[in-house]
Amino acid sequence: MREIKFRAWDKVEKYLSKPFQLEDIDNGEIEEGTILLSECELMQYTGLKDKNGKEIYEGDIYKDYYAGKCKPKEEKFGKITIWEGEPTIKVFRDIRNSSYFKGVDLRYYEVIGNIYENPELLK
Repeated sequence: MREIKFRAWDKVEKYLSKPFQLEDIDNGEIEEGTILLSECELMQYTGLKDKNGKEIYEGDIYKDYYAGKCKPKEEKFGKITIWEGEPTIKVFRDIRNSSYFKGVDLRYYEVIGNIYENPELLK
């Protein structure tokens, strides 16, 4: 069973919290009262780590180098999401065209940021 924990993006202070578990929440606040849950976006831990051993959270932006037999090596970016209870990647080909893939082995991807601190990576 995977460990259930979260990170929080404080929308007011533009701050990413350290990972925490639900029992760390006290009266709607986390991190000893520094972030109010009502003022943040939660990112759930997927239970997986990237190729460098970094924990992968929902909202993380990954980098993948696909080197298939039929295609030349190409760089792809996307974001991690939880879809139907499974870690899922969303691949962005352009602003109007994206695809979701469930069951992908995220150990071969590299987390390079997240959608709150690095939104420019998906543009």
